[in-house]
Amino acid sequence: MRVLGLQVLLSALAAARVAAQSYNFGLQGEERHISEANEFLRQYEVQSVGACKALVTAQWDYATNVTTRGAEYAAAEQSRFDKFVRSAWRRAESSVHWRALSVSQPRIYRQFLRLGMRARETAGLPDDLAKEMQDVLSEMRDIQSKSHVCPAPGLENAIAVLTGNYNNLYSTPLQRCSLHLDPELVSILKTSRDPVMLAFAWKSWRDVVGPPSRPRFVRLVELSNTAAKRNGFRDVGEQWRSEFDQDLLPGTGPNVMEAAGAAWAQIEPLYRQLHAYVRRKLAQQYGEGVVRPRGPIPAHLLGNMWSQSWAAVEDLVTPFPFKRLPDVSAEMARQGYTPLGLLQVAEQWFTSLGLPSMPADFWRKSIIQKPLDRPVLCGSSAWDFCDGVDYRLKMCATPTYADLVAAHHELAHVQYYMHYAAQPTLFREGANPALHEAVGEMVTLAVTNPDHLQRLGLFPGNNSNDEEIHMNYLMRVALEKLAFVPYSYIIDLWRWKIFSGEFGYKEMNERWWQLRLGIQGVAPPAKRSERDFDAAAKKHVVTHKPYIGYMVSSLLQFQMLQALCRAAGHRGHLHRCELQNRREAGKLLSQVMSSGSSKAWPEVLRELTGGDSALLDPRAMLEFFTPLEQWLRVQNGREGLEPWDLNDPEYALPWSSASAAASSAALSALLSALLLTM
Repeated sequence: MRVLGLQVLLSALAAARVAAQSYNFGLQGEERHISEANEFLRQYEVQSVGACKALVTAQWDYATNVTTRGAEYAAAEQSRFDKFVRSAWRRAESSVHWRALSVSQPRIYRQFLRLGMRARETAGLPDDLAKEMQDVLSEMRDIQSKSHVCPAPGLENAIAVLTGNYNNLYSTPLQRCSLHLDPELVSILKTSRDPVMLAFAWKSWRDVVGPPSRPRFVRLVELSNTAAKRNGFRDVGEQWRSEFDQDLLPGTGPNVMEAAGAAWAQIEPLYRQLHAYVRRKLAQQYGEGVVRPRGPIPAHLLGNMWSQSWAAVEDLVTPFPFKRLPDVSAEMARQGYTPLGLLQVAEQWFTSLGLPSMPADFWRKSIIQKPLDRPVLCGSSAWDFCDGVDYRLKMCATPTYADLVAAHHELAHVQYYMHYAAQPTLFREGANPALHEAVGEMVTLAVTNPDHLQRLGLFPGNNSNDEEIHMNYLMRVALEKLAFVPYSYIIDLWRWKIFSGEFGYKEMNERWWQLRLGIQGVAPPAKRSERDFDAAAKKHVVTHKPYIGYMVSSLLQFQMLQALCRAAGHRGHLHRCELQNRREAGKLLSQVMSSGSSKAWPEVLRELTGGDSALLDPRAMLEFFTPLEQWLRVQNGREGLEPWDLNDPEYALPWSSASAAASSAALSALLSALLLTM
């Protein structure tokens, strides 16, 4: 018995010794993995800051002095930066055991995930196919940027008046064909009330860019799907959505596709109320021969080339036309505002929340007014030069209300840059691709309401408490932001189905208009066919840029506003929330911005809302528009406005390849299928 006991004891000691050695080896192995990962990230940090700054500097130089040489240099720097990121990712994959750290070192693990996400944007194809893809994209961009149209016969004089281009009246026919998308065609759609003129501008742009873009788009889909599959995705739609979905743990909730569909289902009743009201007002303006009482809104009548904003028809649909919102630009001019002054007003809003002032170099290096000695790209933009010190703004500012709003929006981006500057470079971005824009748009919501304009002294008189004034304000916001939601959903919903093969290449245009009709309630003013490719009218489609982030941003901005207003102790209607001087709100906003992308965006959202919000929760948007929705329901009921009926012949597409009945049946079937997959 004693001998047996000794053998058992010796065996146990040996097993313990082996276990201890294995445990120590495991610890040493993990420590080695952590050490190599940290060393890789340290080197990447140093190298990426230099590479990023070189790229942004080249882009800045081009944007502020537009030359062919500058464009070539910026393109070369972009290529160098892309190669740097791809090379770094290959090294990480081959020499760093970062996946072994997913549980014990989540912050390290997340940085490698972000690097992989960046690398996949430019990787996945062999050099010959990658070059072909860049060539196809370049050709489509050229079609978009260089296309122009000729004035329609008999419309030359009217077009010259609308666009201010009187030279066209006296030039040769070839020279007269100089109507570009912006400013000429955009200006016609925004200002004209002649349905013939509007239809000309709408159709002519699609006729010139659509057909040549169609075969190139098909090839682009094939190439990008090949790249996506090499990156481990089923198609490029899944790869794009992974920017949002990678932060979702299995079983924790819907992915972004499902969440977007569910959010739209909740917003749709409010949107249909707005649609019905605007449709009736347009019918009064143009007659029922142009706008069918039970049908969709003709896309060319909404004041925008893509019907994504309805702001240009505000004068036709204002609830109380004798209580118009003030002309803020005129008041700014009367008070002697300057471009620098409107930026200082914007900065004061942020500092009143306890956020930092702009650094001295920001004011020295930024371009605020359009230079007179060189061509510049005048679109307002905020710039981060990657080094945690250099931030700039580029504007061709004038003392107008639009630029006052733009100044607040762009400074919001700069504040975001400054707040996450202490994070590693791989975390210096929004927690998801939409959050940066959502912060900027939330700020514009907060500073454009009548109460805030009264505080700034830009609302003459003492009418900011007038409920009819506030109803007009809500209509203005709805025409811009609520009207945009379905469009921002359709762009990528359509592309996802193209990428997955659910929509075939031979039916692309018809499927596009089925979605536009059934979800947005707009229809083309002229017959379209598969010879056309109307989605190409939108720049994001031909430049192959994801769009769902704009829908996400549309919802997040209201969620953020609601959360900050709660932190500030606001009571009453959400649209009347005043955040200036509310440091509690500023503290919460700082917390959101400071984390950059170091945290999963659902976690950031939970911290922002106190856990009281789903991923894409439209309840804050619906709360914001509650007074308007109640008013619209009364007006629509009083005027006997009928709801949509997709089976009504008046709701059929004017499609050349199908009868009205077949078109309506196909549309109903498509929308039913969408509802089943949401």
